Amino acid sequence: MIHLICTQCQSGLDIDDAFAGGVCRCRFCGTIQTVPNQLKPDNAAGSGAAASAASRQAKSLYRRDGAESSRGSGLDDLAQAMSGSGLGSGLAANRPRPAPPTRAAAKPQAPRSLAPVMAALGGVVALVLVGVLWLGFFRQRSAPAPTSGIMRVEGKENPLSTGFYGVVPKGSPIIFVLDRGDASKDVYGEMLDATFRTIGQMRGEQKFMILFWNNGSDLYYPTDGPTFATAANLQAARKALEWTYASGQTDVSSALAKALSYRPSAIILATGKGWDLGGEFEKTVLDLWGKSITVIHTFSLGVGDPSPPLEKIAQTTGGQFRAIPKSALRVD
Repeated sequence: MIHLICTQCQSGLDIDDAFAGGVCRCRFCGTIQTVPNQLKPDNAAGSGAAASAASRQAKSLYRRDGAESSRGSGLDDLAQAMSGSGLGSGLAANRPRPAPPTRAAAKPQAPRSLAPVMAALGGVVALVLVGVLWLGFFRQRSAPAPTSGIMRVEGKENPLSTGFYGVVPKGSPIIFVLDRGDASKDVYGEMLDATFRTIGQMRGEQKFMILFWNNGSDLYYPTDGPTFATAANLQAARKALEWTYASGQTDVSSALAKALSYRPSAIILATGKGWDLGGEFEKTVLDLWGKSITVIHTFSLGVGDPSPPLEKIAQTTGGQFRAIPKSALRVD
């Protein structure tokens, strides 16, 4: 036996003579040791051949050239020799074993790869939401406020040039019920112009009719009911109403009742005395309207202040209310 001291842990090792001149592993710390080539005197004669053979075998384990390299790395021969000497079992017993895989290591890694994709999708969704909110805010800031019903002209474009001061009635027939009393004298010409302008913007298959509040007599055109909104019929209406004027005290009842009898899609109800109307006027109109499906759009012309009765009528019937100041009545 050959006795040597481990160069790492300083433990004593007894190595079989067969490994003289070769290598071994410390069974305490696992460090590779070089076995001396010197044998003990009492064993020198008996084991000379075995030592020579072991020396040749050990040296052949690490050769990388020549015929012996074709047999492999030589690790298998070293393992067999160590197992025969009893050293291999000790090394195997002291060799550190790999730790078993933990649950975290055993989990599939596929879900982690989705994290960047989900983060990117979240960023895109956030950008879209910001864009939608910004666009909605911008439109809200740029659009005119629809709640007050009081129209004001700002800038170069006149929003009152479309329809009857910004209100475009839908469906057919469309009937205009206009106040021609003293209170509407200052706005009467502009009221007629807005009526003719609205008819001119209607489609040819739509029908129209113009009725006036009673100031002692009824006046309406055409006399036989609504007619198509063609250029010829519009010209005839202009000619028939060219010499009419506003005067006296007026009442809306007969004109509105006649207008509702044609079951129109919409009625344009306009007056120059919206500021002077009260609850009685509101009740009269809504009683005549009853359960009708006709939409009534109401207009207070000449004064930009609200008119609660006209606002209530429009709200109840599903129409729109507009208060147009004198300065905004003339639409070029």
